[in-house]
Amino acid sequence: MVGKLGFFTLGLLALGVAGCSAKPLARTPAIDRVELVKSAAFDHGCPAADIKVLAVAEEFSAPSEYVLDVCGERHVYKRVGMMYFDAR
Repeated sequence: MVGKLGFFTLGLLALGVAGCSAKPLARTPAIDRVELVKSAAFDHGCPAADIKVLAVAEEFSAPSEYVLDVCGERHVYKRVGMMYFDAR
């Protein structure tokens, strides 16, 4: 049989666990330009020096989008997790 102190302790523990899970989702991590450029360079056979990030659209609930100039061609990349891929 659990005494009053036991129920109080269990109640505090339950509140602590519930409080941890109720935290808002963290913002997506900042753009990793090095990995983004590496992915585009590999995908299109273009030297990293010839790739420019033109625009960034960071979103909370959807994959982030990046507009790149890859050797003179416009490409849209998306990030899901820590992976970047050509969105075409």
